[in-house]
Amino acid sequence: MNAKNDTHDQPPPVHGKAAEHIESIRADRACIQCGFNLFGQAVIKEEHYQLAIARCPECGTVAALQSYPTMSHWVNRFRALIAGAWVVVLLFAFVIQILIVGTFTDSLTRTISDPLAKEIGKAYCTWAEENGTTTSITGWATTPEVYYQWVSIPSDWADEHLDEIVAEFGGLWNNFDRSNILFVIPAWIVAFLTGVFWSIVLLGGSPKRAAIVPIAASVLIIVLAYVNFSPPMFFAHQASEIAKDLYISVLNPIAMLIQLPVILLGVFLGRKIARFVIQLTLPPRSRVPFSIFWTHDGLELPKPKFK
Repeated sequence: MNAKNDTHDQPPPVHGKAAEHIESIRADRACIQCGFNLFGQAVIKEEHYQLAIARCPECGTVAALQSYPTMSHWVNRFRALIAGAWVVVLLFAFVIQILIVGTFTDSLTRTISDPLAKEIGKAYCTWAEENGTTTSITGWATTPEVYYQWVSIPSDWADEHLDEIVAEFGGLWNNFDRSNILFVIPAWIVAFLTGVFWSIVLLGGSPKRAAIVPIAASVLIIVLAYVNFSPPMFFAHQASEIAKDLYISVLNPIAMLIQLPVILLGVFLGRKIARFVIQLTLPPRSRVPFSIFWTHDGLELPKPKFK
């Protein structure tokens, strides 16, 4: 009797004629034996116990599937809250990118325009000395000869003499400080990392769609460059600010054109870099939560290698 019952309790093969194909696994699920991702595997109804199961194609281990009870409406509210928080994080990252790239452009413009600023300050100090006018340096307790670029220039004097000084200087591009072009190297590094970041966090879209965000940020930076955030020049302005305003409208688009290709390169290589890092740092079973980096691009999660 016991032997008969024991025989009856043995389940028949899963792939028997009575096995019914119910559905396919539509989410990432790791095999408990080998860690293989069961995404896309067929879910069948086992004949003996009438349970929905899937079988690992790598090692043949049966994965039992469990149906969870319906959750309350608070779950959807929390999901909406998390989604909203994620959108806020992305908007914050967008603003940070604008600030970083904008700061680089502003610093590069200021350093490149420094020789012209000194010429403007020197010309005004010479004029002031000839006409018995007192000169002042905003924020510096020193002589104008040392820091000509910080000399306060009256607006009416700048309007009258600025074009003449720029012409005597040789134009904007003949005598600018070329040594500061080396700032392009760290700017490229930051631009590439920015592209990698957007490629990873905007995983829901293709790399082409992910590239829209940094492109939009670059266009916005160019637009903002033509908006003067400096204090109105009612009475006086520093020579450095005057020179920077002359350069910014031309240098800002150039700086964007220099960084934009590197940002796009980071966007299109970002997911490949993420996959490489995941494979390098995580064992096969721990990679399953990150399998979206493969499945979203139509790739298969790398199979574990057994020695």
